[in-house]
Amino acid sequence: MNEFTPEQSHVITPGDYDGDGRIDCAVWRPADGTWLIINSSNGSLTGRKFGVNGDTPVPADYDSDKKTDIAVWRPSNGYWYILQSSNGLTRTVEWGSGGDIPVAGDYDGDGRADIAVWRPANGNWMIINSSTGAFSGKVLGNMSDTPVPADYDGDGKTDIAVWSGASGTWFIRGSSTNSTLPILWGTSMAPYRDIPVPADYDGDGKADIAVWRRSNRAWRIINSSNGVAQIQVLGEVGDVPITMK
Repeated sequence: MNEFTPEQSHVITPGDYDGDGRIDCAVWRPADGTWLIINSSNGSLTGRKFGVNGDTPVPADYDSDKKTDIAVWRPSNGYWYILQSSNGLTRTVEWGSGGDIPVAGDYDGDGRADIAVWRPANGNWMIINSSTGAFSGKVLGNMSDTPVPADYDGDGKTDIAVWSGASGTWFIRGSSTNSTLPILWGTSMAPYRDIPVPADYDGDGKADIAVWRRSNRAWRIINSSNGVAQIQVLGEVGDVPITMK
C-alpha cells in the first residue's frame, strides 16, 4: 500500500474519490496545487494538479455520480473550478467574493452538492440549487460564528447552521421545519478551545452535534438518536480533527 506523510502546509481533503463507498485519505498541497489521494479500493496513490496557491479546496459530489469531485474556490475572483469525475471536464461557476466562506452541500436534496457561500459580514447564505439552477438566500449567523452545515434532521438535505463559539450555542435551521433550534454545546474559549465536528456518529442518518476539545483531546458528542452525550478521547494536542458529514 502506498503511504505519504502530509506536511503542515497540506490541507486535509478526505472524500470518496473512487466511488467505492469508503472515504479516501487525501490532501491538497497549496504550494503547487497538487491533490494526493490514496484510493481505498486498491491502495494506489493518485496525484493530480488542480488549483493554485490562494484557492480553497471544496471537494464534493457535484455531478451525482457517487464520487467526490476535485474542486477549488478562488476568493480572488469568486470562481468555483470543479473537475467532474463523471466526464473529466472542468466546470466553472462564478459565485461569491473575497471574505465569503464556501459551504457546499446538498441543500435541495437532489443528491448533488450545491455551490454555496456564507457571508460572515451579514450572515447571508447564498446557494445555487443544483436541481433548478435557482438562487436560494437565507440569513443565519454573524461575523464571530463558524458555519457548520449538515443534515441534522435526517431529511436528506443539508441544513444551514452556525456555531457561536464564545457562547457555545449551535443555531440550526432544520430544512424539514424551517425553524431555528438553539442548542448549547462546547466553547471556543480558553482553556478548552473546542472545534465543532458535526457528523453522524450514531448511524441514524442525522448529523450529531459534536466538538473536539483541544485541551484534553476529548470528542464530546450528543447522539441525535437518543439525546445522550458521549465522550471519547482520541488525538494529541496540535492534531486536526477529521470528520465526514
